Amino acid sequence: KACALPPASVIVFAVARAPLGEGFSVLGRVGYADGKVEAGGTSDSGGGVAYGVGAQYDFDGANGVRLDYTKYDFDGTDGDGWTLSYVRKF
Repeated sequence: KACALPPASVIVFAVARAPLGEGFSVLGRVGYADGKVEAGGTSDSGGGVAYGVGAQYDFDGANGVRLDYTKYDFDGTDGDGWTLSYVRKF
């Protein structure tokens, strides 16, 4: 089922990162998400645990890409999310 988190959602994570080699790293995270979940034509609001894993490749010292998966558990309503991100370090 599809899960959509609106821009008004609040998500806070603690993140652990481990380098694997030249420019590559993996990460794990756990936290709390609060907002509205829409799945399968129904919606629910509230909060719950969110956790996930990901991998990042840095092209150089300032630019990279990250792919991650996050599982959301909103008071019994589960959702999944995949994110592909451009990373810019300032």
